[in-house]
Amino acid sequence: MHVYIDESGSFSIPKARKGPTISCCGALTLPTSRLDEVFEGFRGLTKDWPSDKGEIKGRLLSEEHFDSALAFYAEDKLLLDAVAIDLGAHDPPLVYEHKGGTASNIAKNIRVARRDSMKTQLQELESLLRAMSLPPYVQIVMMTELLENALRTNMRWLPLAAPGELSSFAWVIDGKDIAPTKMERLWSTLCLPWLETRSLSDPLLIESKATIAICQRGSFSSSRVPLRTSHRTSTYPVNRF
Repeated sequence: MHVYIDESGSFSIPKARKGPTISCCGALTLPTSRLDEVFEGFRGLTKDWPSDKGEIKGRLLSEEHFDSALAFYAEDKLLLDAVAIDLGAHDPPLVYEHKGGTASNIAKNIRVARRDSMKTQLQELESLLRAMSLPPYVQIVMMTELLENALRTNMRWLPLAAPGELSSFAWVIDGKDIAPTKMERLWSTLCLPWLETRSLSDPLLIESKATIAICQRGSFSSSRVPLRTSHRTSTYPVNRF
C-alpha cells in the first residue's frame, strides 16, 4: 500500500482569538495495485479545480470540491485519516509545558544510555526540541497521532478488503518537496519510539494470523534508521495538549 501524508494550516497559536484557527494533517491510503487507476480518476475529477501554480490548495476550494473528493474516496474504497486541531482554543504556556515535558523525558534516558553515541544523539534531540518553536512541534505531535490512526485503520480494514496490500508499505510525506524539512527529519526520528511506547499500553489490533504472515513476507520501505527505545523509555503524552 501507499500512504500519502500532507498538512494544511499554520500550526500557530493566534495572538488574538477572533475565531477558529484550524490546522490539519491527513493520510490517504491507496492500494499499490491500483495507483495508476486512482491517479487517473482523480486527475479527471480535479482538472478544472482552482490551483496555485499547478498545486491544488484547500484555501481555494469550496465545500462542493471537498464533497466531490470525499465521494471519490468512498466510491473507490480509499482510506482517509485526518487529525485536526483548533489552536485558537489552546494557551501557549500549556503547549510550551507539553514541549518541555517531551524534552525532559528524553533527557531522563541520557543517564541510562550505555553507549556514548546514544547519549550524544539523545542530547541533540533534547536540544532540538527545546529550541524548536511551537508550530513545528505541534505539527510533529499531530503527525504522530495521524500515523498511529492510519496504522490502526489500515491494519483493521486491509486484512479484510485487500490483504495483499499489507506485503509492502510505502510512505510519501509532502510529496512535492525534494528533500525532507528539518521538522520532518526530527519527526522521523521521534515518531517510531513514541508509537512503540504507546503500543505497549494500547496494542495494535490484528485481524487474523494470516495478516501477520503477509506482513512477515513483506517489506517496509524507509530511507532512515530511527532511534530505537527499550520498554523502559518514558514519553510525554502526545495525544492532547
